[in-house]
Formats: sequence, structure tokens, C-alpha cells
Amino acid sequence: MSLGWARNRKPIATRPKVPKGEPQAGGFHWRMETARGPVHLWIPERYDAQMAGVVVYLHGYYTTIDEAWKEHRLPEQFTASGKNALFLAPEAPKGGNEEPFWDSLSALADTAMRFFASTGQIIPQVPNVTVMGHSGAYRTIVGWLGDPIRHIVLLDALYGYERDFAQWIDQAELTPDGEYDRQLTIVAWDTLRWSEPFVDLFADVVMVPRVPDRATAFDENDRRARIFYMWSQYGHMEIVTEGRTIPILLTRTSLTNVRRATRTR
Repeated sequence: MSLGWARNRKPIATRPKVPKGEPQAGGFHWRMETARGPVHLWIPERYDAQMAGVVVYLHGYYTTIDEAWKEHRLPEQFTASGKNALFLAPEAPKGGNEEPFWDSLSALADTAMRFFASTGQIIPQVPNVTVMGHSGAYRTIVGWLGDPIRHIVLLDALYGYERDFAQWIDQAELTPDGEYDRQLTIVAWDTLRWSEPFVDLFADVVMVPRVPDRATAFDENDRRARIFYMWSQYGHMEIVTEGRTIPILLTRTSLTNVRRATRTR
């Protein structure tokens, strides 16, 4: 149930009754209650478990996951990415006075997978995990660096624990197909004074000066970059509310694409 992440960590208990899912934004949605707050689960319409990975999205400060799910139109942005994955969006701190709700990615994954399987769905079969977080989400993500994460995307969220993130990406290795087994994407607007010194530590950073309008703007060098750095033309909140940055950056991950519907004559 844990995509190989098991570390003798028990899943967090859920309420006995499994709620029915609902169609939403071209996919299917469930809201799971746990002792550590709600977790939203979403899959695209043509979800293929055999080829699917996992995306974990963490909201930033001054909101809750229930608010962000609706107000930031997260399922619509996930749909726009075209990626074949189980998308998980757990509760995260809404301010610096709150501790991370999930100190273990493995515990979150095991809890979500048990719930997902109980709905009759097949859990993702590919150990390919992308963690994407906005703003203060970095405080949760840094506690997960010991878990097997393929890709971390920091959405104006690098303003602390720079040494930890540097050590994490320094351990990236090339796979036989010429891709790194760890990738780090940094988007900066309000966090430039932390992001700039961080990327200066590395000689192989691929940098672009703005969020592109479409995924085809990325070339092969962009997609394979170990560290990808992007200045944003959108403000701190617009990065997650404007509707372009999240799906565009998800297209740069190695997650498989949703298969197109077969046309019938």
C-alpha cells in the first residue's frame, strides 16, 4: 500500500464510513477525514493505475486545504496538467505557529492508499512521487526529505532550511536512461532573496525568466534539469491562484500523461 515507502509507520486512522466520491473537474474526487485533518484525493477521468504515480500538493499559509481546494481551483489545475496520477492534498500549517500536520510522507501515503483502495480503486503502481508546495509548505516538505521523492516543486517556498534542500538535491544520481532520480524546481517571486543565493551554489541550474504560457515552451534540457529555477511574473498568491503555474510545472515532471480518449467513427 505504500509504494515501497513502508518504515513501520502506522497509517493514521480514518473514520469507518468511506464516503462516496464525486465527479469533479474532469476527474473523480474524495475527501478523507483523518486525525490529522482532511485529505483530498483526486484522479483524472482516464486514470490508469498501472502507469500512475502520485502528486502531493501542500497549500501555504493563511488558508486551509478545504479553502484552497475550492478557491484555488486545485482540481481544475490538476486536470490542466494532463498527468496520470493520484493527487493528494492534505492539511498543512496555515501559519508559523502551527506544526506540520504530517511529519511523515510515508504515513500520509499509507493512510491515503488504504482509503483509496477501500473505494474500489487500484492504487498507483509506479513509485514516482512529486511533492509540490506553496509558501510555508517548505516546513512540511523538509521533514519528508528522507522519503523517496522523485521531484520537489517549491512555489515561492524556499525561505528556510536551504542547507537541507541542498543536501537532498546533491544526492541526485543519473539513471541509465540519462535522467536524474531527484529533481528540484524552484519558482521565486517574493522569495528571491533566498532563492538567488541558493541557486548560486550550483553550476548546473537551468533558469528561465518567466512562467511560460504553454508546456511546449520547455525543451529537453529544461525537462531533464537537476535544478530548474524560474522567476515568476505572478505574485506570491497568484502563483497558485492564477491557474497557469501549477499545471505548467507538472508537465515538466516525469509522470506519465493521461491517455487521450479513443475516437470512434
